[in-house]
Amino acid sequence: NDWNRYSKYFTHYMAWELERLQMSGVSTGSINITMRKKCYELFKKEYHDTWQEILVKFEESTQYTETGKTVSQWQQLFNKSAKRFTQLASFHMTVL
Repeated sequence: NDWNRYSKYFTHYMAWELERLQMSGVSTGSINITMRKKCYELFKKEYHDTWQEILVKFEESTQYTETGKTVSQWQQLFNKSAKRFTQLASFHMTVL
């Protein structure tokens, strides 16, 4: 789900997310669930049109760095990414 995706994103980009939180006027101390939720809300507000796509792309990008996948798992990941790329290209072609 989106919260789980954001949790991984937050862990990876914690410094940026905490900076966004500080810029909103919230002081950052020890990181707790309340702070993480506030960061999540600020993230969704800043990227109101694309926040879900950002999290999906982040999740996909981390899958490419995982080790221990079988050939079949790599093939599925490639096919999924190729499908999304084709959909994105088709969308942009209709916009132009």
